[in-house]
Amino acid sequence: MTLPNTADIAVIILTIHALVACVVPLALFFFVARGAMALNRKTRQVMPTVQDYARQMADGAEKIGDRVTQPFVAAESTAIRFRAMWDRSTEPVRRSAQSRQQRP
Repeated sequence: MTLPNTADIAVIILTIHALVACVVPLALFFFVARGAMALNRKTRQVMPTVQDYARQMADGAEKIGDRVTQPFVAAESTAIRFRAMWDRSTEPVRRSAQSRQQRP
């Protein structure tokens, strides 16, 4: 083999290596882009159903929360009502006790 033949073969091998080095990432990016577009399409199709399920779960959680907190709210309002009645009924006694303490 002569030197020009070896140089030609080396150029061909380097060209093949450069082509592979460029084609593989380009093919990879092509398929990644196609997959992203397909995923976007599928997401747009499925998203209304997912949003509906999420809305139903939020409504269910709201109902459960209301059912859990309702007895506590009722008990607190009853306690406040009884405290107000107690304060109104003992107010004359407290007033007279305060007036007796203020007299020297």
